[in-house]
Amino acid sequence: MNDKMSAEQKQFLAALMGRPEDPTLRNVYADWLEEHDQPEEARRQRAYLESLAWLREFTRSFNYRRYDDNDKLIPDSDDGPHDLAYVIEQGHKAVRGDSMGFGSDQGADYFRAGTANCLEFFKHWSVVTGVAVSEDVAVAARHHVRCAC
Repeated sequence: MNDKMSAEQKQFLAALMGRPEDPTLRNVYADWLEEHDQPEEARRQRAYLESLAWLREFTRSFNYRRYDDNDKLIPDSDDGPHDLAYVIEQGHKAVRGDSMGFGSDQGADYFRAGTANCLEFFKHWSVVTGVAVSEDVAVAARHHVRCAC
């Protein structure tokens, strides 16, 4: 955590580390951010859960792993690393200018299909990770994606 953060902000962040999907806590923190002249971060906090859900659905839709209704991996499905953490790492690779690999041709084709898909992915990825991504980097990612199967 940043040394310039107030004790109160550090407490919010520690609480969010323990309960990252608590909408009430996240909204209270967003309100606190607005009260402390941090409107951009407040907007990101308010969008976090929606973006996390979007990335989870992306992960489920574009890889070979199968999940049950409780979002638990079905044991006999693909044992490759195509989970949410893997998808987050692929976004980091794109930001560094490296090639992204997704667990199916369908996943790679999502990016190759057009700029709008790249922008949508990186909009949600940015909210969840807190890493800003320029439109140029998001658009360039479509040329550096491959099937990781």
